[in-house]
Amino acid sequence: MRLLPVVGLVLAACSWQALVASCADWTLPISLEDPDAPEDPIPPQDPPDPPPSGTIEIYLVGADGAGPQHLGAGARPDWSPDGQRIAFHTGGKIHVIAVDGSGGNVLATGKDPAWSPDGHRIAFANDDGIAVMGEDGSGLTVIRTHDVRNDTWAEGDMGIGKPAWSPDGGLIAFEHLGDGDMVPAQIFVMNADGSEPRRLTPTSGVQYAESDPAWSPDGTSVVFWSYGPGIATVPVTGDIPPTSLYL
Repeated sequence: MRLLPVVGLVLAACSWQALVASCADWTLPISLEDPDAPEDPIPPQDPPDPPPSGTIEIYLVGADGAGPQHLGAGARPDWSPDGQRIAFHTGGKIHVIAVDGSGGNVLATGKDPAWSPDGHRIAFANDDGIAVMGEDGSGLTVIRTHDVRNDTWAEGDMGIGKPAWSPDGGLIAFEHLGDGDMVPAQIFVMNADGSEPRRLTPTSGVQYAESDPAWSPDGTSVVFWSYGPGIATVPVTGDIPPTSLYL
């Protein structure tokens, strides 16, 4: 049976029925234009506290939905090309485990791991930018620093992350997260050694937040999420505007 890694959000125990019931107890102000209204409107009550934040967990499920098998806390799981290992991040560290959850190793400090097509390298983001290391954590090298853009508010610039290898291993697509103010996240691509970064998403007109790049199987296009067109694709040449696949 083919297994797929998935990420789930496990919330601490909280009854949504109870939450809805508590909403029913809210008292809304009565319009002053109502002739039967009291002299002073009744102020609204504070809404109930949100449910406690949960932990993000990794599971394996069959392609038919059968399973699931819990592997542990973590996010952004990525299969090794041989299908035997999963890289992920948790607690600010890059981990690799076997598909049965055994043999866990901490390889580096960082997030957003992505296996190279040959299975011998892992690209990831860290405090310095995007780095590449061997499958065992050896030879860690920062290939591209965060200062990719010159159109962001420098003090708020959130840098780069979410690397994704092209099928032939020659290119890496990635996301610049914007500056948290006026400049939204955008999609870029660079050579696998970090050289010649270039933006794939439009540089003029309306600017949407765009993230999470992935590759078409033939390596000619990059698929990503966009706040405007939804799930979209753009040629790796970047010579035509993105095409919406699903709104």
